[in-house]
Amino acid sequence: MNATDYPMPADGHWRIRAHLVIHAHEDTSGEAHVAVVRSEDRTWVLPGGPVDSAPVKRSLLEHVRNQAGVEVPDSALSWVGTFEIADDPNVLVLVWETSLARTMFSTNEDCQWGDYADLRQPPGEVTAFDTDATGSHSLAHLIPARHP
Repeated sequence: MNATDYPMPADGHWRIRAHLVIHAHEDTSGEAHVAVVRSEDRTWVLPGGPVDSAPVKRSLLEHVRNQAGVEVPDSALSWVGTFEIADDPNVLVLVWETSLARTMFSTNEDCQWGDYADLRQPPGEVTAFDTDATGSHSLAHLIPARHP
């Protein structure tokens, strides 16, 4: 699906959010680690947030720097996909991924590595859906339904 396939919201304004899936680079623990940050409601979610006036990737990297305390170069990002929020058709969520060393978050209590298996939520709680597939993406449950 490309940008022209999305119907324009009734109010004529999209709200765009960008999130980053950060995998643990060279993880030998046997667990599937992804970085999560503590949201305002104290749940663990993917780093990222609303895109305001800055270009999308720059806004994403600023969110990651502010939330996780790490600098990620634009060149290290790989595209994952576009997601829709089930209960808010005016929101599109753009998701990229990268990998970082496991030692990156050792001193940040609001950002940590989570074992992907432990972070899974029941399918009924998934609120984000991959626009390029018929179902939800395997990481969709980590995309917060709301951001300030």
